[in-house]
Amino acid sequence: MAIYLPIVIYSALRILLHNESERTGYSVVLLRKERILLSLATIPAWTIYYAYRVITYMQIQPPPPDFAGFPPLPVLHYILVLALLVIDVLWQFQKLQHEIIRGPVIEGTPE
Repeated sequence: MAIYLPIVIYSALRILLHNESERTGYSVVLLRKERILLSLATIPAWTIYYAYRVITYMQIQPPPPDFAGFPPLPVLHYILVLALLVIDVLWQFQKLQHEIIRGPVIEGTPE
């Protein structure tokens, strides 16, 4: 379904970024910075995609009298994806600060 296309593209880019970093021995700090930039670039792309879907829906469908079924993509789904992207940015930024100040974070150890 086209609804999940932006999520699939974002996930594929994250996987490719991770695989490329493992292959080339990329710096952890640079990897975190690229993940932050990817998430920040996805937020306006997701908003534009959602606005496009709403505009297309409004042009194709006759306006319902009580706006039942509007918009085509549930607002809750849009808000949840935006929240996940913002949480991802904040989490990556916190890890980036930790790695710059104290060195690399080892998963599973107390901070």
